[in-house]
Amino acid sequence: MKKLTKIISAILTAVMLLGLFAVPAVAYADGGECGNGVTWTLEDGVLTISGTGHMWGYDHYDGFFAPWGTGVKSVIISEGVEGIGAEAFYGCTELESISLPSSLWSIENYAFLGCNATETITVAEGNTVYHSAGNCLIETASKTLVMGCKNSAIPSDGSVTTIGKMAFNERADLTDITIPECITTIGWKAFYGCSGLTGVTIPASVTEIDYFAFSDCSGIETLTVAEGNPVYHSDGNCLIETGTKTLIQGFKNSVIPSDGSVTVIRGDAFSRCAGLTEITVPDGVTEIGDSAFALCADLTSVSLPGSLRKLGKDVLGNCVGLTEVTIPNGLTLIDNNTFLNCTNLKSVTIPESVTEISDIAFVYYDEFYNLLQLEDVVLRVYENSYAHQYAVEKGFKFELIEAAVTKGDPDGDGEITVADALAALRVAAKLIEPTEDLLAACDIDGDGEITVADALSILRVAAKLVDSL
Repeated sequence: MKKLTKIISAILTAVMLLGLFAVPAVAYADGGECGNGVTWTLEDGVLTISGTGHMWGYDHYDGFFAPWGTGVKSVIISEGVEGIGAEAFYGCTELESISLPSSLWSIENYAFLGCNATETITVAEGNTVYHSAGNCLIETASKTLVMGCKNSAIPSDGSVTTIGKMAFNERADLTDITIPECITTIGWKAFYGCSGLTGVTIPASVTEIDYFAFSDCSGIETLTVAEGNPVYHSDGNCLIETGTKTLIQGFKNSVIPSDGSVTVIRGDAFSRCAGLTEITVPDGVTEIGDSAFALCADLTSVSLPGSLRKLGKDVLGNCVGLTEVTIPNGLTLIDNNTFLNCTNLKSVTIPESVTEISDIAFVYYDEFYNLLQLEDVVLRVYENSYAHQYAVEKGFKFELIEAAVTKGDPDGDGEITVADALAALRVAAKLIEPTEDLLAACDIDGDGEITVADALSILRVAAKLVDSL
């Protein structure tokens, strides 16, 4: 009997705790306190905040949500209220209108995050910190657009120069936006997740675009940078930082330029790019940053160039459509989470140049979030190479491939350089004896021996006097 009583008591305690920490989907009351000297009332979807002072902040990560829930349709902040707390209206997906008083001088982080149905924002006249124009909430002194709506018109009179962080975050219903010539900065995640946008023009005045500014914008078909922009240009539907030759944002129909204007693909440049099915990274690109193609679920084919020397972490993480990948010769490291959760991956070809592979390069998370080794992938490796030893030690299935000799590239680094020409010249000068592989790589004219003429042929390619042998 005592045992039964303990069991019942434990069940009741668990029920009470679940009730205590449950997240409210709707308001559980129609009014109460929401700050020292600040109160709230909710009636027919209209939330009115009254009193003097600052509202409290909330934190959804800790399960601490505002008491009015998420079913709010209109917010009216009355005169006297000076501050809106963090996440005060987080997740109010039905919120259509916001009215702010002249007394308001502080809006904390993510106060309106997830309020993606908002159509109108008004700020009372006389407010010295904020104002509204074109259904945009603007911090007056800094000329920063803090929050926009699906029908916003960014002022072009110079009162806005910065589109702030997350200003239009996940506004899926934003279908058209004109960025005026007065804008100089587009902030972090400014248009993140605006899947309804089909085209964007960046004016010549914009000189700073932060990470994820246009990420997860799956509907964008064309991105154009106006002529005369000193920092950026567009080509092949790619946004490129001209001076550093860095591709900073790509889209589902992007074609990476092969004219040498891109040598670096910035981290996250294509991350979450829905609709991207294949991509060719052209020769000349030397670096691909962390997570550059992560979470591209539709990606089935990726081609990496021989010029590549750095492949960042999580580059192809969660690309579940990939079945095979060839790592180019010249790359030395396969880093953490390169193929994270690529559960349909069947084959990865790894060159002899690779001398380091992370213990968590080929891994996935199971349903219990345990990190496990990919089971079906076959590593195609060269005999006695580092990758061969790695496959054996880690228990991967592997397949041995014969070493390939490239004409003009005796050192096998994937590039024809002056060093290759010197190797041929040493043989021609009888300084070293040619091996079978060296002969195959350096006998350019096919006469069965390595001569000065062969070395000169290699040198012409290294000096870019001719394109190929």
